[in-house]
Amino acid sequence: MLDTEKPSFLSVLGGLEDLPSLPIVVTQLTELLKNENTSIDDVVKLLMNDPSITANILKLVNSAFYSGSYNQEVTSLKIAVSRLGLTTTRNLALTSSMFTLFSKSESPIFDREQFWRHSIGVGVTAKVVYEYCQDSIDTHIPQDILHTAGVMHDLGKIVLEQYFTEDFHRVIKEAQTNEFPLHVAEHQAWHTDHAKIGSWLAGQWDLNLDLLMPIRYHHKPLKAPQEYQCICSLIHIADYICNIEKYGYSANQFPKFDANVWEFLGLKVSMISDILDDTHDELEEVDVFLNF
Repeated sequence: MLDTEKPSFLSVLGGLEDLPSLPIVVTQLTELLKNENTSIDDVVKLLMNDPSITANILKLVNSAFYSGSYNQEVTSLKIAVSRLGLTTTRNLALTSSMFTLFSKSESPIFDREQFWRHSIGVGVTAKVVYEYCQDSIDTHIPQDILHTAGVMHDLGKIVLEQYFTEDFHRVIKEAQTNEFPLHVAEHQAWHTDHAKIGSWLAGQWDLNLDLLMPIRYHHKPLKAPQEYQCICSLIHIADYICNIEKYGYSANQFPKFDANVWEFLGLKVSMISDILDDTHDELEEVDVFLNF
């Protein structure tokens, strides 16, 4: 049971001995890509040390989500990395790791498979929304960054459900009973929320700020540092759409939408129908991520 009188919720997390770490290959790959002289061969050599991640990257590059106009199956890791690019490869290695870091949960209150379906959907939806607003904003955001940010935005919920199960389930029920957004109910219970907890763990993992900031600010994107407000806004909109459209399950049955974000990105109300149609089309191709 959580002691809500503790001065720092994160001090409890910091004391957990079994808090998951990223696979060593992902950590080493992140460090490797900080060197601009890193080559495809360097990345392939490193990835071959982790057969599971290698298999997932090959599975993804051959999926409808990434294969595009290519008809021939890719069986070479070097070709896969060449086709994807180094940064995208790193982000896919990170994404594939996320699905195996935390133990399975069969609780009807928080269905992990449907949670991941929601998270994947947010990444896909964010990419769709970006296509409609990219001419109105000054920030260029790579598609794989958007997708990875979407997959990871609710990282804090997984931490809460795994390590503080009863307390988290109680707060989910309280949010539903009172028709509150989940993060509001979390604040009332603990004076913190899954966004802060997730961004704390992302910091422990030394993730890039373009991933950490959407985790921290996806509920209040315009409170983010200016250079990250666009990506945080895209994740905010995508999260809301997936919650309203009930794509997967995020345990947030009463999401709150910041209408200022829509205007900030230069979007128009007339675009909503087309965005939803395009999102539904894209979501049909992402189940490959759930097979890890």
